This record gives sequence, C-alpha cells and structure tokens, in this order.
Amino acid sequence: MATHPPPKPNIDYVTLADTRLEALVSADAETEWRVVGRPNMPDVHVFPVPSSDDEKEFRRWADEWIGETGFLSDPTRKSMHRAHFKIIGMGEKALPLILKEVQRMTAHWFVALDAISPVNPVRPEDQTNLVRTANAWLEWGRGEKLI
Repeated sequence: MATHPPPKPNIDYVTLADTRLEALVSADAETEWRVVGRPNMPDVHVFPVPSSDDEKEFRRWADEWIGETGFLSDPTRKSMHRAHFKIIGMGEKALPLILKEVQRMTAHWFVALDAISPVNPVRPEDQTNLVRTANAWLEWGRGEKLI
C-alpha cells in the first residue's frame, strides 16, 4: 500500500518590508492576526485580533466587573474581582477591547492593560493622574493600530 504525503496547508509567506518581519498567512486560519510595528524597528509584536466570540466573552466579564465593583472605592478589591482576572486571562486579544473601554472611561482598566500588554507606556510621573494615564495608553494603542 502506497503512502501519500499529507496535504500541504494553504500557506503563503509574505515579507512585510516596512516591519522587517516575515509573516505566515493562512487562508484557512481560525485566528486572524494583525502585524504591528514601526519601520526600521527590529522588535515587532504581533497582536491577535479578537473574534466576535472574544468580544462577547469580554463584554460579559466587563459588565460583571463594572456592575459588581463600580461602587467600590478600594482599587485592590476592584482588581481582585474574578471577572477582572477572567479579562486578564483573555490575554492580548482583549487589548483593543479594553482600550475602547478606556476611551469611554467606563472603569479603571490600567491594571489589566499593564498585566496584558508587552509594554507600559505610562511615564512614572503620570501614573497617579487618571487622564494622563488614559491618554498614554490610548496613544500607545493608536500607535500599535489596536484602536
């Protein structure tokens, strides 16, 4: 009995000159990926794009977290809530969703952003100022094409 090699996946290799990164693109991939980076920068980070299921999951946890902690004044109790941990557990696919919430100022999302993001763009002197902290995260998110 002759054995046949497994079928080759439908994959094209694409070189993205402005990011100096070779990306793997698959027509049948279940996860869509967005390549982000700046020209002539050696470090390029690839962020997953949240699916509609991810958005629903995020919304469920965000609504629970905001609804059950919005009245609390203790930031530690807010950040220790189960739903907050679930959002952090979603990983980088939650970043654009969290940044949209920061734009709307629905809650203090900075612990989750700092836990998930590969960088913290907030200058130390701005960390106690809500508006400057939000602006730093939003500027970073725009720069990375997450919002």
